[in-house]
Amino acid sequence: MMNERWFNTNNLSTSLNLTMKHWNAFLSKR
Repeated sequence: MMNERWFNTNNLSTSLNLTMKHWNAFLSKR
């Protein structure tokens, strides 16, 4: 169960990083 929880947390942080990169690119274009 710990492994599954870690995977979910890691997946969340990864998607968060992608979102931040997306926003940075969006803000840079403006």
